[in-house]
Amino acid sequence: MSENFLRKYKLTILGTDGRGVVIQDQHIEFNVTLNSSSKLNEMDCKIFNLSAETIAVFDKIDSTVTLEVGFGDNPLAFCFK
Repeated sequence: MSENFLRKYKLTILGTDGRGVVIQDQHIEFNVTLNSSSKLNEMDCKIFNLSAETIAVFDKIDSTVTLEVGFGDNPLAFCFK
């Protein structure tokens, strides 16, 4: 776990029904692909040990996902939206 020392994140997921969840304390792995063309950016994200209730919030088509990342005392910055 030392490879993640001082790293922090905030993953916000809003469902189409208006319900949302903020995830900050779970173990995650992610990869963001930025496209310079008119294609949308893509993110693959694995979130470990989520409850069924949390999964139900964003297990819908057209959920909105925002990932902010940071290190140490620095403020979080948008990585994916």
